[in-house]
Amino acid sequence: MKLNHRLLLPLMAGLAISCSAGEYDQAATGAAAQADKTPVQELPAESRMRTVSQEDGRGAMNQALHQEAQQRHVIRKAELSVRVESVEEAEKKAAKYIRDIHGYVATTNSTDLASDQPTLTMSVRVPVQHFDTALATFESLGARLSKRIESEDVTRQIVDFEARLKIMKTQEGLYRGMLERTKGQTEMLEVHQRLMDLRSQIESLTAQYQALAGLAKLSTIELTLQQSAMLAAAKQDPTWAKESWASATTTLGNILRTGGAFGIWLLVLAPIWIPIVLVIRAALKAARSPAPQSTAR
Repeated sequence: MKLNHRLLLPLMAGLAISCSAGEYDQAATGAAAQADKTPVQELPAESRMRTVSQEDGRGAMNQALHQEAQQRHVIRKAELSVRVESVEEAEKKAAKYIRDIHGYVATTNSTDLASDQPTLTMSVRVPVQHFDTALATFESLGARLSKRIESEDVTRQIVDFEARLKIMKTQEGLYRGMLERTKGQTEMLEVHQRLMDLRSQIESLTAQYQALAGLAKLSTIELTLQQSAMLAAAKQDPTWAKESWASATTTLGNILRTGGAFGIWLLVLAPIWIPIVLVIRAALKAARSPAPQSTAR
């Protein structure tokens, strides 16, 4: 089936957008070069004013482009391990700082906090502009044991997502306009199907763009807090005696229960193992007894 010429409009529009952008850049570059070659003093006063105004406009445009180029999108990750005097106190300070900079704690894992050397690991998400400050703040909680930083520049990917979404949304608008003007049922169904496919692609691309932009806006820090070794007298488990008594009585109970179960098994299986033991005992006794000597005549 031949494709209706109306369905080629979105494709032509996308090509026109890219071509127009290229032609605009070439025209702007040519105009700028021509303006740079023309001396300002040789022009009339009104023309010089327009030329100066154009130069100011180009300067503002170049400045805006420079600022945009400086705005990079970088995914930053870090792993930091710190030895602290008290894990509980360090966790409270870290959590307060994270709230103050509008970050959040994604996950928290800890060992037995009643042990001599408890360890706590926090997966922290902080705004990218506070990444370096957050690392310095976490390091100040104690003595740094290890540190690892990774960075990935995703500016090109994000710019590419934005450009593709812009073109696809323009095509979506053209499809919607065609759908309103189309009268034939066959053409209407075909345009509607293409519109749904394009909408699905836009939603998928938008989800990828938002996920990547979110990673660039919020950096990840894996913070491990390890408590220094403490003397037993400095920090003790207040329930150690109760726990020790319970453990000892439980062990004794298990031993007695095992012995009782073994005795019951011996009693129940006595008709089997007692005859076997008697036979083995008689055989061993017969083997150890000396053979009778014959009397010589």
